[in-house]
Amino acid sequence: MKKLSITLACGLLLFAGTLQAQGYKEKIGLPGDNLNLYAVLKVFQESPTLEEFENRLNSPDEIINNLDLNGDNRVDYIQVIDYAQGDRHDIVLRVAINRRESQDVAVISVLKDRYNGVSIQITGDPVLYGNNYIIEPNYYDDNDINARPNPGYTGSRISVGDMVININYTSGREIYSWPISRYLFSSYYTPWRSPWRWGYYPSYWTPWQPYYWDYYYGYQYNSLRYYLSNFRSWNNHRDPHWRDHYDKVRSASRSVIIRRDKGDYNRTYNQPDHRKAGDERFRRDNPRDRRDNNYDNRPGNNDRNDHNYNRPGNNDRNDHNYNRPDNNNKPEVKKGEPQRGSVIRRETTVIRTTPDVKRAEPNKGEVKREEAKKPQDRKAEVKKSEKKESTNNGRRSRERNKD
Repeated sequence: MKKLSITLACGLLLFAGTLQAQGYKEKIGLPGDNLNLYAVLKVFQESPTLEEFENRLNSPDEIINNLDLNGDNRVDYIQVIDYAQGDRHDIVLRVAINRRESQDVAVISVLKDRYNGVSIQITGDPVLYGNNYIIEPNYYDDNDINARPNPGYTGSRISVGDMVININYTSGREIYSWPISRYLFSSYYTPWRSPWRWGYYPSYWTPWQPYYWDYYYGYQYNSLRYYLSNFRSWNNHRDPHWRDHYDKVRSASRSVIIRRDKGDYNRTYNQPDHRKAGDERFRRDNPRDRRDNNYDNRPGNNDRNDHNYNRPGNNDRNDHNYNRPDNNNKPEVKKGEPQRGSVIRRETTVIRTTPDVKRAEPNKGEVKREEAKKPQDRKAEVKKSEKKESTNNGRRSRERNKD
């Protein structure tokens, strides 16, 4: 069993090395390794609104966000903020490091041209990913995003490790049909700004302890076939004026730069044996989404009770003190309180119900109310009463005359 585990671990390392040879880097050795931008772009493609996009990024069930930039051993909350200008959207992913500092993680640039073609690129912040770390969809034509393949084109394939991946090409007009594109360029859209800030987070969100990077990578590479089929790395921005717009709003934290230069973020890379556990976690969470390769049949103990795949720290959240205002740690989380001046739009469904009212039936002997009488019936009764009274008066008069 021990030899089998060693063989499987070597297989994973060989697989990762093959990926690197194909141009896909398993890691860059920077804090951005704990937020896979391929996964972020996939969630962005699937989300109908930016609010839903923000919710999914911060969901513990998705295992997309594994960032701990301020070193408090808790995953950071990612804010989503859209800096919109006409048909241009710079959608910034930002983390509050403390009460005074924020750090941009990445920016999604969305630009629509006059032909209703949409270009989308996600760029990692240089502090976290290095320079020109850009991910975009697989456009058929590198120079014209609106070009489409000719009818006789059969596509292309690449070999990555033991996988053969079919490349799914797209065009700017097809990207315009994405739900998020329709949302951003609709007439009723109002630029989204996350209402949450340092110390004020949604009531449904509770920070969790981050995983070691190898566990995170073991979970994420199960979706590698989809990532490389639909997205690719690129070396330049399609919008030549991108930096002129984004640099005006970019946020960078001095404390994050210091921690990076000291090597504090490198502590997450020292558990390569956790990759198998991350892979098993994915297969448990997604039983129908199995990768078509020989790693699906790897035996192993799925019981994680005896293992700790999180980074060192206190796992008991109840004993963890968040109220440290002068430290680079999160203060006490005040849930449900949005940022001042912001408005949270919530869809509320009101269901109106009418209770069944049983009318009381009259008891026996109870006199029922008379129905409303018609006008002609009332006139007949008046005439009959007057005639009867006239008859009685005449009879009384005759009796007096006899007397």
